[in-house]
Amino acid sequence: MDCKKYETEILDLIDAPSGPNGAPLADHVAARHIASCPECLTELNQMRATFAAMSDWTAPEISPWFDGKLAARLREAQEAQPEGFFARLRSRFLFTSNLQLRPVLAGTTAVMLAVGGAGYASFVHLHPAVQVSATVQDLQLLDNDATALQQIDQLVDDNSADDSSDSTS
Repeated sequence: MDCKKYETEILDLIDAPSGPNGAPLADHVAARHIASCPECLTELNQMRATFAAMSDWTAPEISPWFDGKLAARLREAQEAQPEGFFARLRSRFLFTSNLQLRPVLAGTTAVMLAVGGAGYASFVHLHPAVQVSATVQDLQLLDNDATALQQIDQLVDDNSADDSSDSTS
């Protein structure tokens, strides 16, 4: 049987009227499952016993000297404050809520992120990832230099004219 499916519904059946074996008499799917499943019936009866014990329990009376003892302990704790600067600073960090330090920490974090980001950006721009070789730079200069291209074309044309005149003679 799938008892996990009815675990949450057992609490709803604690106050339901029950039969002689403790099974709930309610007309509910979970009640029918509990009546047929001994493990779930045992759990329901244990929960009923726990709730009955909790409702019978009463809190003990507070001692009439409780307030006086508490006030004395608080005075002792206030009088025993740390004496040195670092001891006071340590106790402040350990025993306070530190809500006043959150804006300072947020500002410090923002400044550190900005400085780190600027340092990283300058490092990346100073050291480019790809180095262009001297040969590629020379070829790029030749591509952009129109006069050099004309001279090369003239040399090629002159060589081809010389080759063609040699072949005809």
